[in-house]
Amino acid sequence: MILNRIFIFFIIVSCLLLLFSCNQSTHTKKHSKKNELILERNQSLSESLQSLLINLNEKDTSLMYNSLDTKMVKELYRLNEYMPIWSDTGKWNNCAIDFLSYLDTSAFDGLNKYDYNYNNIVKIKNQLDSFPTTKNEFEKWAQAELLMTEAFLNVCQDIKQGRLHHDSLSWKYNVDKYAEFFDRQITALEDGNKITQLFSSLQPSIRGYNNLKSTLKEFIAQMDTTNYTILQETYKSGDKDDSIIFLNQLKLRLAQSNYLISYSLNNIDSAGLAFAIKTYQMKEDIPADGKISRDLIKRLNLTDNLKLKRILVNLDRYKNFQDTLPNLFIQANLPSYSLQFWNSDTSMLYSKIICGKPLTPTPILNSQIKEMILFPTWTVPTSIIKKEMLPQLKKNTGYLAKKGLALYSINGKKIDPATIDWNKYSKGIPYKIRQSSGEDNALGVIKFNFKNPFDVYLHDTNQRYLFQKSKRALSHGCVRVEKWKQLADLIARNDSINNSLATSLKYNTDSIENWIKRKQKHTINIMNPIPIYITYFTCEERGGEVVFYEDIYEDDLKMIKLYFSKN
Repeated sequence: MILNRIFIFFIIVSCLLLLFSCNQSTHTKKHSKKNELILERNQSLSESLQSLLINLNEKDTSLMYNSLDTKMVKELYRLNEYMPIWSDTGKWNNCAIDFLSYLDTSAFDGLNKYDYNYNNIVKIKNQLDSFPTTKNEFEKWAQAELLMTEAFLNVCQDIKQGRLHHDSLSWKYNVDKYAEFFDRQITALEDGNKITQLFSSLQPSIRGYNNLKSTLKEFIAQMDTTNYTILQETYKSGDKDDSIIFLNQLKLRLAQSNYLISYSLNNIDSAGLAFAIKTYQMKEDIPADGKISRDLIKRLNLTDNLKLKRILVNLDRYKNFQDTLPNLFIQANLPSYSLQFWNSDTSMLYSKIICGKPLTPTPILNSQIKEMILFPTWTVPTSIIKKEMLPQLKKNTGYLAKKGLALYSINGKKIDPATIDWNKYSKGIPYKIRQSSGEDNALGVIKFNFKNPFDVYLHDTNQRYLFQKSKRALSHGCVRVEKWKQLADLIARNDSINNSLATSLKYNTDSIENWIKRKQKHTINIMNPIPIYITYFTCEERGGEVVFYEDIYEDDLKMIKLYFSKN
């Protein structure tokens, strides 16, 4: 009996083992077959990708590849052994789904999804989702691959480098140097890094950029998207036809904002138009004089659509600026006519500045302030001599004396201007024109020197009343600082704090004070040079809102025409 039971148990176990073995064999065969199918599909897609890439320049497709650089894409797929990045066995993978989701919200990173062939990507995705198995299935998937890869590369470039660069400086046009950068992003994607985290890591980590970007979501949600009439900023006031065209545009624009009744536009007289303008000015909190001016036209043209584009341009400027900033630095921002001395995230000094006129703009630059000169002399730049002083000298050789200037030879010998035949010079003169030091000097009491190819610097001025003006683009290119004494003191204090050999420091705030009182000329070498950034940011975040400044050199306008012409 016991033997029978043992025999039966043995038979049952044997059957179970056989059954398990059969199931395992069947499962292994199915799994093997599935792997073979995956490999076969991937191989077919890989072949389609190679074929499409080889013939990309010649192939006439209905898909428009937006500024696709074939060398870069070919190199990336070669490094990836022509394997698909965005799909897996006829389905979109998580990378593709996340990337498409990111494009839908890319405006919050200062991007426009339509710049990245979004419509064509969605079109081909819908086709593949609706009909996953078609005669030209692998060719469609290959096209989808290239569209997605191109979009991804362009987003990487625009987030990291910005759009405000010449094509010759664009990373995607330098395969040898930057293929590694783009391949690293593709690899990070394939390694499971989240799209949002990847793009976030490529963006600047500085306060101004992050603060301005933080306003986008609310700005976009609340913006007025009305397509307002844009007014021409200049018109021939003496030309009757031109004036009529402009006035009709102005009336229409005011009617679009409900300052005029549209059905009575043709019957509005000059008094009615002036009243409408005054009403608009009062609402905008600007001087209400009811007059047509260039400032009025600029204000009316600053629609929310234009404001958004200006925000995006400024975000791109930050990408061309710095990824990170030192703890201590000086920033002179031209459109806001302001200078700040920053210590970490604390502004230690805010000062009004005067910058270059539109005809003689102050250059954008990064440098270090290494020297301060008390009671400097002013050597007149060649450009000013040629454009302003030479014509005056031809009329009157006493012009220089009247302006408190003197003429010197190259070797420094003083020369009487009356002994020179000025009419023989047209492109410049072989002399120097200099103004002696003192408070009447154009540079004022102090000059802050930093190395740069433009021969510009920060300085005081003998025309301090100009700081009371709201628009201060008035200089020949140098930056005049209202609070020059406080700036000098901050630089001196930083030198005192950071100088390990305090006894070797040859100046401090007290010595500067005494030298100024005695009107003594001194050249001060700064032991710890202070980084200085002269920037051109026409808007910034303040109190959770965006504040816009005058586009004094019309750089915003130029950039918008270049980068937003299709939008």
